[in-house]
Order: sequence, then structure tokens, then C-alpha cells
Amino acid sequence: MKLRINSILTLAVLLIVSASCSDNFLEDKKNFGQIDDSFYESQERTNWYINNLYYDFFYAFKSPQATFVGQYTDAYSRLTEEIGGITDLVNPTKTLVNSDDATNYFGTKLEDKIKNEPYNRIRDCNSFLEEVDVKGSSLDKTFRDRAKGQVYYLRALQYFDLMRMYGGVPLVTSTQATTSTNDAIKLPRASVTEVVNQIVADLDMAASLLPGNWPDAGADYGRFTKGATLAQKARVLLTYASPLFNKNWDGSTERWDAALQAGLATETQLTADGYGLYGSSAKQWNDMFTLEGFNKEAIVVQLLGNGATLSVSNNNSWEKAMRLVSQGGTGAFEAPKEMIDLFPMDNGKKPTAANGYDPFLFFKKRDPRFYRTFAFSGMKWGYAESTSSVAWSYRWLDGSDKDKPYFSDNNQENSPAYVRKMSNVTASNASSFQYSVTNILEYRYAELLLNIAECYAAKGDIGNTINYLGKIRARVGIPSADNYGIGILADKYACYCRLFI
Repeated sequence: MKLRINSILTLAVLLIVSASCSDNFLEDKKNFGQIDDSFYESQERTNWYINNLYYDFFYAFKSPQATFVGQYTDAYSRLTEEIGGITDLVNPTKTLVNSDDATNYFGTKLEDKIKNEPYNRIRDCNSFLEEVDVKGSSLDKTFRDRAKGQVYYLRALQYFDLMRMYGGVPLVTSTQATTSTNDAIKLPRASVTEVVNQIVADLDMAASLLPGNWPDAGADYGRFTKGATLAQKARVLLTYASPLFNKNWDGSTERWDAALQAGLATETQLTADGYGLYGSSAKQWNDMFTLEGFNKEAIVVQLLGNGATLSVSNNNSWEKAMRLVSQGGTGAFEAPKEMIDLFPMDNGKKPTAANGYDPFLFFKKRDPRFYRTFAFSGMKWGYAESTSSVAWSYRWLDGSDKDKPYFSDNNQENSPAYVRKMSNVTASNASSFQYSVTNILEYRYAELLLNIAECYAAKGDIGNTINYLGKIRARVGIPSADNYGIGILADKYACYCRLFI
């Protein structure tokens, strides 16, 4: 019934589109407000328009760390405790004075020319939604509905990222002539609630128009589906219910109820369509990240290029960024001690002395996912040219110069562990791994289950919180004893804590 295609665009599709696009189409695109009446009379040309929207939204998405459509930067994912170091945005010694000191995501002044910025992308969506049923009335209705469904999803996604960045923003749902003298288009910021209502309305419309499974699962792999749309709605409502936007998050369950119902509806839809947690072991959990073709856990996935060295190829930058220098990478992502000490033990219990955890021997008896999330000295971490490569990153001091550290294999890492999650052991270190083709699982089924668990936790439903957390732990082999190591949870605050440990 649903979502065969749950993905955010593959460059394989983009390359075909690029080869198909004519110079005339690009000229038409520049004059989106002046497209002649014949433009939408062709399914091919209409698809070009939609594919170009996918391109503008997602071409820059080349690392799982990157966030915010269109821009896709890791500047904001580096603000959490999951990554060591400090940036200006969270540096207490820095004083930010001007808006430019913070973020430029909102974009520059809207002008009558092509710019890949949030409100330009919104304008492109608005233009399509206004014109396709009028100028494209001769097109097959099912084709038009599916086309509009994708564009409603894209507009909702853009507004969601604007909301996450700024809170309330101006809502523009129709095309406007760019002028500095028309006060009617000088819209004020909408409230967060108004923005959320618009996002949900767009996603509801998309869900009503998109298919459960695209008929041509090969050619259309990469397009949004009903299940992806419902999942995005659940994510939006969870964000709206959270302390980020809900000062009464601990006193009222109204928003949590809405987010929960959206999550459960998504689970029902995805399950009916053959989606779910992939695998029944930690090894299969790890293999999931490098699967090609349909992946039952991937609700939304960024499909990347084919490894070609052509400049148009869209490849994954993650492999290059995470690999050790000795392996041909640019240096590892060091794991902060707090993250190393946070992973559960192999029985699911918290890593405490009472449960047998020794921080010095941090690698002993950990959650099976620990060994697929981190690498450390002595661990096998192969790649195409050296399948049995072993990572070495010891450091030591020479007796004659105690201020000068030495590093094994020139891997100058200051943490005993570094991230290897989503690494592909078949990747080639030619050109320093820059042509990796590993897809990015932007929205996994496991996240949906965690989101549902969070809603139950906020409502104080301890039983269902444990139930959903248990599903995620069971599939990697954590034993079911003592609620998969979660234990007895006294209240909703204890539930909330176990969401992250």
C-alpha cells in the first residue's frame, strides 16, 4: 500500500534528468512566473520541474551530519554533546552582535532571479501548485495529483526547517511579484502554531495525493510516498510538542497526544507496506546502512551517485571525513568521553560501576551496536584496497620529552574511540574516499519508534515506553531480561532519561 520510494532523490535519477533537460527548459525555469501555457501539457516537462525542485532541495545533502534543506551544513549538528569541541554559536566567550554572526539560512532579499534560498524554493512550489491544474489540465489527473503531492511535501519540509531555525516565519502560499513598494506582500511573522498548522495542512494534502507504492519502483525510487509524508508529519508534531516550542510540555498532554496519534498512524501505514526494523542482529543492523535498493527501514533516504569521478556526480562525503589518516581519510571523528560512557552494556543496563563498567576498559561487554558505532585501536576496519586493515591510534610520551606526544601510524587522535557508524567497508580509498556512494538514511523506522516512545514517556505511559524501546533493543540481540536492561521505571522522567541511554 505505500512507500516503496521513500527517499529524497538519487543522483542516478538526477543524471538522467540532467541529460534530458533542454536549454529551453532552463530558460522556462528562470521565468517561472511567465511559463507559457504549453509547458504543463507535457508529463516529461512537468517531471523536469519537479526533479529540479528535488535537486534544489537535496543536492547539497552529502553527509548524515548535515541539516537544513538546500543549505545542508553540519554547523548545527556540531552544537550538541555528541561531537567534541566548541563553535562560536555556543561559545560563552563570544558575543554575537549582528544577525550575520548567527545564521544566514533565511536568505537574502527576494529578487526576480534564480537563487537557491528558502523563499525562492517556496516560490517555485507555489508557482507549480497554482499552475499545474490550470495550464496542465489536459494531463492525466493521477499524474497531476502525484506531482502536487510531492510539491506539497517539499513546501512543508522547507517551512519545517525555517520553523526549527527561527520559530515563526512569514507564511507565503501564493506567488507574489517582487516589489519594494507593495505593502500587501510585506507579511509579518506568523506564530509557531500558525506555521505548524500550515505544515500539517500541506502534509495532509500530500498524503491524500501520493501513492502508497509508486507503480514503477525502479524509475521512481527516490520520490516521496504516503508513508514518508505521514512520518514527516509525526516528526513535526513531536517537535511542536517538545520543550523547544512548548512551554507547557510537562503540564499538558494535548500536543503529545497529537504527535502520538500521528506516529501510530504512520506505524500502521508503514507496517502495511512492508516497512519495519531491518535485521535481527547487530551485524544486520550495521549492514542496513550500506544496502542498495529497497531498504525496509529507510523511510526517507538520500540516494547518492555511482562513484564516478565526474564533477556532476553526487557522492557521500562522510566516508572521507570519518576515516583515519593512515587509511587515506582526512582524520577521524573523535568520540567525546561522555558518549563513550553513555552506551549501554551488553545486557542493556546503564554503564555504571555497579553494572560492571570500567571506563579504562570501555570496550568490554558493551551494547552490540557499540562495536559498529565506534572504532578503536586494534579493531579491524577494512576498505576496498585493504579488507583486513586494522585501526591503530595509540599515543604516548617519550621519556626524553614529556611534552611531545607521539601517535601510531600518524593518526593524531585524542580520543580512544572514533565514529565508524555508517562506514562502508567496500569503499575505495582512491582519492581519499571522496567518491563514496553510500546512501544516507535520513529518516529510519527506528526513529519513528523512538518518537512514539517519547510521546508515551511524556504522557507517563511507562508500559508502552518500555514496549517501544524494547523493540529497538531486541532486534540487535539485547536479551529481554529486566525489560531489555531498562529495568523498572518509576515515573515519566525516568522514562525520558532511558530514551537516550
